[in-house]
Amino acid sequence: MSCDTTNFPTAYVINEPDYPYTSAGGITITSSYINALVYPAAWASNCGGQSYGTRANSIWLNATNQSWTLTFSQPVSRLVMVISATDGGEEFYFNANTGTITLSGYCTGNFTSTGNALTCFGVTPSPAAGTYVIINNSMPATQYTVTHNGALNGSILNLLDCFSMGCPDVKISQSICQSDLPFTWNGKTVRTTGTHTLTDVRASSIAGCDSTTTLTLTVHSNPQQDLQETICEQDLPFQWNGQSVTATGTHILTDVRPSEVSGCDSTTTLTLTVNPNPRIYITDTICESPAGFVWNNQSIQAPGRYTLKDTRPSVLTGCDSITTLDLTIHPSPEIAMSPETPAPYCIGDTIALSFSGAVSYDWRAIRPLPDFSKGRYYLYEGLNLLTVKGTNELNCTGTKTFTILANECCDMAIPNAFSPNNDGMNDFFYVIQNGNPAGFVLLIFDRWGKEVFQSFNVNVQWDGSHLGRPVEAGVYYYYIEATCAGGNKTVKRGEIHLIR
Repeated sequence: MSCDTTNFPTAYVINEPDYPYTSAGGITITSSYINALVYPAAWASNCGGQSYGTRANSIWLNATNQSWTLTFSQPVSRLVMVISATDGGEEFYFNANTGTITLSGYCTGNFTSTGNALTCFGVTPSPAAGTYVIINNSMPATQYTVTHNGALNGSILNLLDCFSMGCPDVKISQSICQSDLPFTWNGKTVRTTGTHTLTDVRASSIAGCDSTTTLTLTVHSNPQQDLQETICEQDLPFQWNGQSVTATGTHILTDVRPSEVSGCDSTTTLTLTVNPNPRIYITDTICESPAGFVWNNQSIQAPGRYTLKDTRPSVLTGCDSITTLDLTIHPSPEIAMSPETPAPYCIGDTIALSFSGAVSYDWRAIRPLPDFSKGRYYLYEGLNLLTVKGTNELNCTGTKTFTILANECCDMAIPNAFSPNNDGMNDFFYVIQNGNPAGFVLLIFDRWGKEVFQSFNVNVQWDGSHLGRPVEAGVYYYYIEATCAGGNKTVKRGEIHLIR
C-alpha cells in the first residue's frame, strides 16, 4: 500500500467530482451509487482523540436501499475509506465481486467489526464518531460495494488514494555453507537443503503486505580447492588466512575467505608466483574535477606528461611499476538555468525550467516536486533548492545548485460592482488573487441575510444567479475567508452592487 495507519491523514481524500480518478500508480477508479445522496459540505468527527474528516460532495448513506460501488481498472486487494458523522447503532457492509472481506485499521474506541460488517457503538447523534477502515480482500477484485443498515441519520464516506494490487508469491533461492546451518528466515529455522514454504511477514515491495515465500535453500559443503596466485615482489610477505608466505612455491593453507566456487571456507593448496616490478607507459583522458587525476595517492590537476610510481596493476605483470603518464583533461560544463517566467514567484506556483551549457541534465530537489514529471517545478515557501547535473558531449559532468524564492502572495482585490448582462464586460463577480491560497470560502448574502452563493474555490465566479435564476439588481454582501499558502488567514467583508 502507498500509505498505512501512521500516515492516513496525508493520503488524498477522493470526493465525487474527482471521479473517474486515476491514482499515481495508474489505477483508474469510477464511482456509481443507487439511491445514495451526495453530501455538499465537509464533515469531521472524532474517535479516540483523533479527528476523521470527509470532504464536501461525499457519499451519504442512511437507508437500506442505498449502495455505493467503486470499480477499479486493475484488481486490488486492499483499500482504505474514511467515515464520519456516524452514530451508535449504524452498521456498514463491504462486499466485492470476488474474494472474502475482512476489516482492520479502524478506531476501536467507537467501532468493532465482524467479517465484512463495521459497527459503531457508544456515541449518540451529538457528537457522532468517525474512523478510517481498511477493507482487506482474500484475493484481488475490481469492484467493491458499500451498503448501510439504515439506522439513525446515516454517515458520510470517502475513498482514500491508498490501495494495493495484492500480495505476490515470492520465490527466493539462497545458498549457504554447511557451517552456517541452521538458517533463519522470517523467524523460522531451516536446517536442511531443499524447498521450504514460509510466510513472509516483511512488507512486500509490490503490495505492502505479507506474502508467501518459497525458499529454495542450497547448502554447500566446505570444499577443498587449488589456487594459483600471482603477486609482485614488493607484496612479500604474502598474507593468507593469517599465515605469512615469504617465497614462491606451493603452500597448504586453511582458507577462511569465501571460496570462489561455493562461498564457503576451504582448505586451499596455494601455488604462489612472485613477479618483479616493470616499467610501463600509459596515456589517459579524464574530465575536470576537484579531485583531479589520482595516481598512486597523487592528485594531478593539469594535463601533461608525468613520471609516477603506478600502484594500479600493470597490464603485463599486475605489479606496481615506474610509469610514464600522458594525461589529457577535458573541461566540465557550466550549467545555466532559465525559467519561463521572471520573478517574483508565489508559494504553490509551478514554473517551467530550461537548462543550457550541456547536452543532457539530471536534477535533484531538496523537497518533493509534484509537477516536475510534467516538466514543471512546484514552489514551496521560502528558498527552493534545485541541484542540476549536466553532461556535455565529452561525457564530462558539472553540477550547480540554483535557488528560487517563493513568497506567500496573499493580496486580494475585490470588485465593488458587476453587471451580469452577458455583454462580455464585468459579467461575473470574483476575487482577484495573486497567489495560491490553501483554503478559501466565499459567501454572498442578499440584503435580508439570505445566502445566495457560496464557493470554496478562489477561481469560481458568481454569475448573479441563485438556484439557476438571475437575482434582482441591488446591493449584496460578501464574506471571504482565505488561508494563505504560508498558513496566515485573511477575512474580508463588504458589499457588491449588482447592476442590470
